[in-house]
Amino acid sequence: MAEMLLRVVDKINDTDDALNAQCTKRGDVIVICPDGWPWSETERTSPDWKIVKVPGVAVDDLTGFLAEEPGDRLTNPRLRRRGKTFDVQAWETAGSSALSLVQALGLMSTKAAQSDSKVIG
Repeated sequence: MAEMLLRVVDKINDTDDALNAQCTKRGDVIVICPDGWPWSETERTSPDWKIVKVPGVAVDDLTGFLAEEPGDRLTNPRLRRRGKTFDVQAWETAGSSALSLVQALGLMSTKAAQSDSKVIG
């Protein structure tokens, strides 16, 4: 009984690396709502987002997609808003409009560690 709003285009902040890191990126799940959620016109039609349907699955079963990147924002302002990513390319290639829980979780992975340009070595 879940639907996920998925970012499919990177949101960019060109002026600040820390703020850019915190912007949602392609593969980030923005929100998870119950089946039949009344999505806004913008959410349904924006080229930046897609709605992924996972019918018959509880919202709580998918909350791993919403986990923030682990760490302390006070000491690392470049932490990303999401620590997990949804494989948009694999989902689009499969062409399925609805996923099972196993399929959805199979498209989730932990984001690779970021390199910090301010660290030498």
